[in-house]
Amino acid sequence: MLFADFNIYDEYNIVFVAKGYKTLCFIDDKLVTYKYGNIFLMDLYDFSKEFICNLCLDKSTLFFSKNRLLTRLLRLEPRGVAKRDNNSILFSLKGYIYHLNIATKESKAIHKFRNNMSALVYLTTIEDLGGFTVKHCYSEYFTNNEKNEISIYGCYGDLSDWREIYRFEKGQINHIHSIIPDPYQKKVWIFTGDFGDAAGIWYTDDDFRTVNRYLFGNQQYRARVGMPTEDGLIYATDTPMETNSIYIVSKDKEIKKLFELEGPSLYGAKYQNKYIFSTVVECDPNEKWGKTDIISYKRGKGIKSWYSHLVIGNLEEGFKTIAKFKKDIFPMGLFQFGTITFPQGKNLTNKIILYGNSLKNIDGKMIIMERKTI
Repeated sequence: MLFADFNIYDEYNIVFVAKGYKTLCFIDDKLVTYKYGNIFLMDLYDFSKEFICNLCLDKSTLFFSKNRLLTRLLRLEPRGVAKRDNNSILFSLKGYIYHLNIATKESKAIHKFRNNMSALVYLTTIEDLGGFTVKHCYSEYFTNNEKNEISIYGCYGDLSDWREIYRFEKGQINHIHSIIPDPYQKKVWIFTGDFGDAAGIWYTDDDFRTVNRYLFGNQQYRARVGMPTEDGLIYATDTPMETNSIYIVSKDKEIKKLFELEGPSLYGAKYQNKYIFSTVVECDPNEKWGKTDIISYKRGKGIKSWYSHLVIGNLEEGFKTIAKFKKDIFPMGLFQFGTITFPQGKNLTNKIILYGNSLKNIDGKMIIMERKTI
């Protein structure tokens, strides 16, 4: 790796790199990973890998997935991962939700999305939330400049039975960015975008029978990643048009800025008693070539540099940047934004697990970091 393309600050070290292994979900102190249509379970202490199963994808998908640029172009990696229990996870790929059973070493496509939807942004598991009977849910996500209807789908235990559980009416929003259970306030938060009144934070506390608008109307409330805490909801903004920050909104609806970011944040994770956020390098949505911005290489105003930053902290100690990785040379719309993603589920180890996307030297690689011992 070239120093000019990344910087790990003094407090942490990279201790392991695995090329091609997409991180999916923690199962106890092990990690479910994906590579070329195969699922593996990785031991996070000796880094050994156990083959679990093959997803039986079509030959063209398997062929194209062995080329990293084609994988990025055609969106051939799993997304929208959720832990179901200690033996199984759900994830989306190629227009379907898959159920992976670790114990039986079997996988199965259990649900097909609407037309023109190939993968999810987020897939949510709801548990230990009094009054909620929905077990898993996801939202439709597609280009929606006209603010057409957007639906949330859920299942109540039977993985073959997914149904519409709520619908945003025409004119309300463009997209749903994420759905986040909050065990402290006994509600589920719904983050929406993108501009004007469509950018907002909503909630339901009655099993999606009603959805209430909480904060809305400007880019300060446009978010994708949120972390419920006893003190309130910590969230990071997701706008390419303005400066982004990490905020906390208290139970009394008071908002406080915690840390200014170098760009929008799409992904985050809990790590021990801290929270991790990554920033994204994305294109300016107003920079159009014809009718699309997919080949643009101009950053939005809210993206301060060509680096994806890794930020860690909590309310007691504050937040700080611990690493940054440079965007590669390929257009952001076609070949995806430059960012860092994290596996889902609870991390029981002392390691920070990352996956690089569209970033120099770490694109398509699992990165494991540890704090230096003194």
